[in-house]
Amino acid sequence: MILNLTKVKKTTMTKDRYICLKNSLTIVIPTLNEEQYIGGLLKDISEQSSASDIQIIVADAKSSDETIKICKSWSQSEGGPLNITIVAGGSPSEGRNAGLKLVQTDYVVFIDADVRLSSKRQLFDVWYKLSTANLLVGAKLYCPSNIISKAAHQLFNIVNHITSKYRPFAVGAFFATHTKVIRELGSWDTSLIHGEDWVLSGLYSSKNFTFSKHPVIIDDRRLKKTGYFGMFKLLLMSCIMGKSYMQKDHGYWN
Repeated sequence: MILNLTKVKKTTMTKDRYICLKNSLTIVIPTLNEEQYIGGLLKDISEQSSASDIQIIVADAKSSDETIKICKSWSQSEGGPLNITIVAGGSPSEGRNAGLKLVQTDYVVFIDADVRLSSKRQLFDVWYKLSTANLLVGAKLYCPSNIISKAAHQLFNIVNHITSKYRPFAVGAFFATHTKVIRELGSWDTSLIHGEDWVLSGLYSSKNFTFSKHPVIIDDRRLKKTGYFGMFKLLLMSCIMGKSYMQKDHGYWN
């Protein structure tokens, strides 16, 4: 099933961008031992437009480090600036689905814990794109680790920008959509070990897909684990063989 809606209800642009995000956007973050990263992401979110009104759901897979403690320190219930709810998670897909069940806003953004936002208007930009014409918004990737990582991710961005005109791909690290739409599509496929973002993105039409004007900053820890050739092979084989290949780890996590 490819979802193709040529007519999407448009929201009139309000002059006050702080009002725009109130009660309209929820962020879901799957976590597992993310103490090194989660604080940076929450800091970035706290600097966004109307940050205190954005619902944040952290779906944690029984972290054994300080992940939960850090999240609570940012929560309004502990005197922090953010509206954070913590629920039980699992795999990334299981965590995203657990968070999605609690979403009550029109739009939802799935963000990985090791992502950093590159602009204080990033979520507002995504909200505007979702409310005016698009069902799915992705982001280009920027990895500042080293020259090779920068070049590799820039090449990925170029290829993805070209191919997304025919087949959209919003990486799971930053995947923004309409809550109603993703529920209708069946949410995240928990049978897949990797590539779940590729499969879910493919259910949308390229006509209703776009990229955020601001890239997201990501860590290259997964790239370091698989190696550049290994990651290229993983992506290529996933495209060629489909779900049967994605249901096995191939060294991605383990």
